[in-house]
Amino acid sequence: MEYGEDILTAAKRELLEETGLSDIDLVLCGNIMVDASDDIGICIFLFRGEYQSGNLIESREGQCEWISFSCLDTLPLVEDLYQIIPKVMEFRMGDHPLIGHTYYDSDDQMVIDIG
Repeated sequence: MEYGEDILTAAKRELLEETGLSDIDLVLCGNIMVDASDDIGICIFLFRGEYQSGNLIESREGQCEWISFSCLDTLPLVEDLYQIIPKVMEFRMGDHPLIGHTYYDSDDQMVIDIG
């Protein structure tokens, strides 16, 4: 987020900057708190939108491409995304927001609790 932005404005700006897409209605699905270290936490806001039209652009983040949801488990993603993305895909208007917490246990294994 940039100074003065609300989370929806920030999400729309990021979507435009990283994909070139601007005409997508985004719906807030929930948020996840990530314990990045003993004294640093990250709050991730989860949005979902339906693609209607528009051309994808390449950005400093890399080349955009559409990937089939069924191929998700073959991609080299940050490990919590394998659980987060399906939850967002299942989310429907009127559902309770997804609220989650991600942290590392005493064996340094990631624990993802999304409800």
